[in-house]
Amino acid sequence: MTTFYAPAPLIEARVRVLLLGVGGTGCDVLDALVRLHHGILATGHPGGLHVTVMDGDTVSEANVGRQRFGRCDVGHSKALLLVHRVCLLHGLDWTAIPRYCELDADGCADLRLEHVDLLLTCVDRADVRVGIAKRARQCHARGLWADFGNAVRTGQFVLGHLCDAPEGVQRLPNVVDLYPELSMVDDTEEPSCSFEEAITRQDLFVNPVLAYTGISMLWNLFRHGALHGHAAFVDVGRTSVQPLAIDAEAWRFFGYDPNPAPRAVLRT
Repeated sequence: MTTFYAPAPLIEARVRVLLLGVGGTGCDVLDALVRLHHGILATGHPGGLHVTVMDGDTVSEANVGRQRFGRCDVGHSKALLLVHRVCLLHGLDWTAIPRYCELDADGCADLRLEHVDLLLTCVDRADVRVGIAKRARQCHARGLWADFGNAVRTGQFVLGHLCDAPEGVQRLPNVVDLYPELSMVDDTEEPSCSFEEAITRQDLFVNPVLAYTGISMLWNLFRHGALHGHAAFVDVGRTSVQPLAIDAEAWRFFGYDPNPAPRAVLRT
């Protein structure tokens, strides 16, 4: 088992954070990021977080009561509403981009991942994750990527590198490294029409449990400067959280080899 130490951009300056998606999990992640920001400032961080929220969705009736919205919010931009509220309440200068990231042959080409220290994804679609990984490879992004994903009563949080690790830093595999089958997932799903239908698809509290599990891991990285695990698997039915160690053997269980053998060169 290896210890992962916090890279310099996370502890020496204000951290540039991009949060994609503020739906079921993302709205709780945003709330937890506010607490993380205040917490690291209180413990000596030089600049805290600057968060940009990107989401093109609007509030529907099914979101009322399950997410952080009221009936007066229906029809309005989720990103603009939530960022406006946290900025007013906490005196922050965080920003919102009320649109979805664009997917094309080059992946999520509109994301400037080379300028992001920490990307957090709370998205429903596997192809977005695959597009992010493709874009990160193109620009050799060196930031960290924290991905949140969940099913009905379970979920996983994976903290990895977008692409390259800074020199001298252990590279952590990201969610696409550990789950390469994401490129073959057909995740087209119609939105829920009601709160009642939504909680049959996902347990009422799986989203906040997953969100705070993941942000708690980030808090440990900021507060103590090191981690021994970089992922967690949550099951609200069993009330359990299982960590994934920073360990090559554990990664090979997923099919990811951090040190693949060089391919033989065929000579003619």
